[in-house]
Amino acid sequence: MPAARVKSISLGAALLRMDLKLKQKRVVVTGGTKAIGGAIVRGFLDEGAHVFTNFKSDDEAAKEFESNLSQEHQANLRVVQVDTSTRVGALELIDLARRTLGGFDVLVNNAGRKDDASKGMFTFDDIDFDKIFGTNLRGFLYLTRQAIHMMSRTGGGRIVNISSVAPRTANPNELLYACSKAGVEAATRTFALHGAQYGIGVNAIAPALIASGMGLGRALEPETLKGIPLGRAGREEEVAALVLFLASEVSAFITGTVVPIDGGRLIAR
Repeated sequence: MPAARVKSISLGAALLRMDLKLKQKRVVVTGGTKAIGGAIVRGFLDEGAHVFTNFKSDDEAAKEFESNLSQEHQANLRVVQVDTSTRVGALELIDLARRTLGGFDVLVNNAGRKDDASKGMFTFDDIDFDKIFGTNLRGFLYLTRQAIHMMSRTGGGRIVNISSVAPRTANPNELLYACSKAGVEAATRTFALHGAQYGIGVNAIAPALIASGMGLGRALEPETLKGIPLGRAGREEEVAALVLFLASEVSAFITGTVVPIDGGRLIAR
């Protein structure tokens, strides 16, 4: 199938120039200095939000990300080095964001980690397990629980979790990743049910192959693209656009759901 021809579009155009009312909103994005996370941060900054984000260890990438932003965007962004894969780190990030922003209206759980494919199928140990589940599930649970606790006192908010199509597909090289993301989706529904009474919307999105970060190499493989009906990989800006929509009051009547953004990947299984 030939790759679909698409034009480069801005986030505003992607959302039909809706007024998302995100200006001056206080937003926390985990892992927001690279790839999809960086696109999400830029999207919120473009909308006039104040953004707080973290990175785990790549200081050079974080500096480069900030240096490529406009002065206005830099003024509305705070970047800190915190490892959110641990309970202590997750709670530290929430506390830093609260003190820096005076609270926050939106949390985007973007930080993620995949299996080491070079090890081969079903090959993992306790170290791999802890790394993947720590980042993808343990830290996510502590972050979200604390965010809901805070938002319940301040009139509500929006939480968007980055999942994956992996829990609904079968890739032996992504066993731990798929299991951890299945946990994210289960928790999304539970948090949404609890948060609804406080005006807190909780949703997740499930990207398939995105030409960014961990998926960049595979996005160039014709064999991989055969499984996507639209014939191409997604773009990080398309993921960011969906995140912004779910973070806005435009989607206020949507909660507890997982939205695929997969080019038709799941219907083609």
